[in-house]
Amino acid sequence: YKVGLTQSLGARRDGSIILLDHAAERVMAWEFRGALAAKWSGPQCHAMAAQRSLKVLGIFCRLTLRDSKEGYLARLPHFLAHLEDSLAALPQHREFADWVTGVLRPAIMQRLEEDAP
Repeated sequence: YKVGLTQSLGARRDGSIILLDHAAERVMAWEFRGALAAKWSGPQCHAMAAQRSLKVLGIFCRLTLRDSKEGYLARLPHFLAHLEDSLAALPQHREFADWVTGVLRPAIMQRLEEDAP
């Protein structure tokens, strides 16, 4: 596909996107016809990934602290790692990345240790 795309830039393609769950079962699917290829890369992509990770971290904290939902705290390190990976590619946000690593991560890990059985 990539070779075909680079040799015929602007060619329209048909395709599909299939969303799978953790058991590799189909959850949703989207079909598209006559689409032009697009690529997101670089700072824009990393900034959006960092924003999404921050949003998920906030939602999980709210569900745990305000709504007393169980199980969300255990997923925080996973999304924290996504945030740190995204910020690593954004040198203009180095100060915030340092705060995440030096303050936020230790606070989250301490809370997880306190809540461990």
